[in-house]
Amino acid sequence: MILRPATHADIPAMLDLRASLTFAEPEGATSTRGGFLLGTDADGYAQRIAEATSLVMDEGGTVQGFAIILPDPVFRASEIWARRDEVRWTLDPDAFQHASLCYFDQLAVRRTGYRSHRFGAAMALRAVLDIVPDHDYLVTATVVEPVCNLAAVPYLRRVGARIVGRIDETYPVIGDLKSDVWLTSRTQILERVASPRSAAEAWVVERAGAA
Repeated sequence: MILRPATHADIPAMLDLRASLTFAEPEGATSTRGGFLLGTDADGYAQRIAEATSLVMDEGGTVQGFAIILPDPVFRASEIWARRDEVRWTLDPDAFQHASLCYFDQLAVRRTGYRSHRFGAAMALRAVLDIVPDHDYLVTATVVEPVCNLAAVPYLRRVGARIVGRIDETYPVIGDLKSDVWLTSRTQILERVASPRSAAEAWVVERAGAA
């Protein structure tokens, strides 16, 4: 399994992978497998490849996963940032909104078993390590309704992330959507990477560092 920067040639495979990861769980269910409710089109992925940290997990020429993190200027120009005043914050957003922020936009890993899961964690960490040294905080969001997506939550908690707000949105076809907003600092992430707490964590850190 190779972790490498995404290229424009990967876009069809990224679209196919994302389409295969739509939630199968019914409304109100909880998922630990992850998945997508909202989509990104080919132009959106082309822009992310050009402007963001975008990695793919490649096995024999097949894209098994991808990770995308938006740097501060791209995040602040996005629709996500434009909706920040709609977030019900649990802390004063001025405490971090004027700092340098990156946003973990998408993580996709093919559902092929434990091996892909482990390499997916290494890919996510590699993407974080590529961008976090230049930013004060990492921001992301996880869907809690209509499906509660817990797939990323254990990883977020391991690097010290905490929920700092919730946003309610409405989209065509999907309808109402609620997401928790998470925040963690560069210092918290790098301290945890420097001191893994299990053999599994140490493997992920070693593999991410070697990529």
